[in-house]
Amino acid sequence: MALALPSPAEDAGPVVSRSRFLLDALLGSYSQILFSHSRPVGIMLAAATSVAPVPALFGLGSILVALVFARLFSFNSESIRAGLFSYNALLVGLGIGALYEPGAAIVFLAIAAALFSVLATATLNSALGATFNLPSLTLPFLLVFYLVTAFAHNLDGVTVLPFAYSPLLQGEHLPHIVASYLKSMGALFFLPRVDSGVLVAAALLLYSRTGFVLSLLGFAVAYPLSLHMVAVPDAHLHLMMGYNLVLVSVALGGVWFVPSVYSFLFALSGVLVGAIFTLASKQLLGRFGLSVLILPFNFTVIPMLYAMRQRIRDGKPKAVDFMMGTPEQNLNYFQTRMARFGYLYYVQFSLPFLGKWVCTQGNDGDHTHKEHWRHGFDFEVQGGDGKTHRGAGKRLEDYYCHRLPVLAAADGTVVKVVDGVPDNNIGEVNTRENWGNLVLLYHGIGLYSLVAHLGRGSIKVKEGEAVRRGEQLGLCGNSGRSPTPHIHFQLQGTHRIGAPTIEAAFHETVVVEENLEELHTTAVPEEGQVVRNLEPEPELARVFSFPIGDRFVLQGEAGEGRKETIESQIDLYGNLSLKSSRSRALLFFENKDTTFTVYDYLGPPDSALGLVALALPRVPLEPGRDLTWSDHLVSRTLYPLPVRFFRDFLSPFLGLGGVKMKYRMKREGMNVVFAGASVRNGRDGVSLLKTVAEAKEGVGLVRVTVTFRGQTRTAVYLDEGKEE
Repeated sequence: MALALPSPAEDAGPVVSRSRFLLDALLGSYSQILFSHSRPVGIMLAAATSVAPVPALFGLGSILVALVFARLFSFNSESIRAGLFSYNALLVGLGIGALYEPGAAIVFLAIAAALFSVLATATLNSALGATFNLPSLTLPFLLVFYLVTAFAHNLDGVTVLPFAYSPLLQGEHLPHIVASYLKSMGALFFLPRVDSGVLVAAALLLYSRTGFVLSLLGFAVAYPLSLHMVAVPDAHLHLMMGYNLVLVSVALGGVWFVPSVYSFLFALSGVLVGAIFTLASKQLLGRFGLSVLILPFNFTVIPMLYAMRQRIRDGKPKAVDFMMGTPEQNLNYFQTRMARFGYLYYVQFSLPFLGKWVCTQGNDGDHTHKEHWRHGFDFEVQGGDGKTHRGAGKRLEDYYCHRLPVLAAADGTVVKVVDGVPDNNIGEVNTRENWGNLVLLYHGIGLYSLVAHLGRGSIKVKEGEAVRRGEQLGLCGNSGRSPTPHIHFQLQGTHRIGAPTIEAAFHETVVVEENLEELHTTAVPEEGQVVRNLEPEPELARVFSFPIGDRFVLQGEAGEGRKETIESQIDLYGNLSLKSSRSRALLFFENKDTTFTVYDYLGPPDSALGLVALALPRVPLEPGRDLTWSDHLVSRTLYPLPVRFFRDFLSPFLGLGGVKMKYRMKREGMNVVFAGASVRNGRDGVSLLKTVAEAKEGVGLVRVTVTFRGQTRTAVYLDEGKEE
């Protein structure tokens, strides 16, 4: 049921490659049931089915049949490898093996059902995925299994197996709530037994600690509702409701939405909806002799996903609109891209000018930035004396910002242009044409930017034209309600001129204070602050470009003589990464025009790439000046394994965690040195984490040194193309 795909296998011989493919497809078929693509999770779930040999053989056989047909039909090989075409067949096979006495007719039925499940999976994936961008979940299984059970009544020699009761397997020695939870987990595989449930619960715990907590949340609703709040008691209702609501809770709370207080509340609402679906569907399906199976899970999650995608603004809970992983990985991904950088919207805005400008009126300003228009900014240019004009400032030409270029703050489409309003004389205002000459850009649903008070006849774009960030829109003027030349900038939610403002911030902004220049990932300029955009240098940008296919070698020092060949690559989703051939570690990065940014590091803490992630989480590509900036390292590798494991249970409620860092960049000849230190000190009064990285123009990374809790590790660049 997960959407993430495993990485392609390493280059190997054809026999080894085929074996790896088959192993991944087999284990993936099991792990997909818990939204995972982990081999260990697949092994544990396969073990959970093996407690009943006949259903286990039918399930395994159905997987193999589905894989054969999926290959014959030439479906996407990576989807086949991930188990996306066979996990529904697995459930069908397990159900047939658990319900019917083995025989020739049943074997034939299982083979036909596996084939049909492949076709149903392809059909529903296309219909729901291409049309609505929704997963098919286990709808193919339901469609096929309902047809199988209906058809089986018409076959000769088909015998329904009686339920074999075992006090031990039914958990009579356990508290009823514990036994019910475990049997509910096993019932997901048609095995309502304690031993199977223990293995399924352990697999879920291995997959995700957050997911495990969510499973308890789902069952905490299912248990009392099914046992104590229904008019007609049913011995098996709490098991059916249990596994349905467990899956609803995990899916909505941590798989399709980033784990948080809001996602847990949303999962709880889904669980309550799922409980209603379970009770209603039991009454309806019972009239036709059909079981509820996993229908409530599908009929709850799919509509709720679709409903949440109609929101104007994504958040609370935040949807997983990136490559899915475990709930912990989803949370880490969100924190490293959104919460870490403080982005308000999916579009990032630069300052709409070149060079240094001063904010002369900010949010809640003393003059015009009030009430509905409180989130606005006015900018001018100061001279060395701190004034915004030469001499007495009686003429437009006396003002330093007059007729300077005004730029697009982000990519967008020109919605409205006004370019006929005359410039005012100094001290005069035009309240009839309040905004003066302006350009209004559309950036996305409910997101527009406006630059106003431009010079008459200076606008260079037309309505309907697409523009890029940094493209010139016009020149600074003094039109409209503007007593002196300046730029007015605001974001708004509609295309109407003069619409109320919405909260705004600028990204990768340098705040200048005397001799100190500090880079802010997100900045809301205040009155009197001097700000500018980053001014990148091409040479440094090339050092951190890491072209796809590029390879270099890092080697550890201080007794760590291992060499790691690092290769730059790109995945199916367009994510750039550096991969270590030795440790299989992955470092996901982005090289924008102005900055190099590390987003995620997945791998062991002793890999050289782990050092790079700590020392260079964000690099402004501007080495000409001494710059400082802050960052927040949220890498889970900073915590020891036991702490990491137990922290996962509470991570949705703990905020960013990690270590807050201060970095400084300095040029030393051909080298650029990046030094970082944690804000928090250890018991010895020294920074908990200290990093130093050196890069050389024309070469790349030269050395990375990380000292964490008094232990120092170093990796150096080797001028080789491959490992020795």
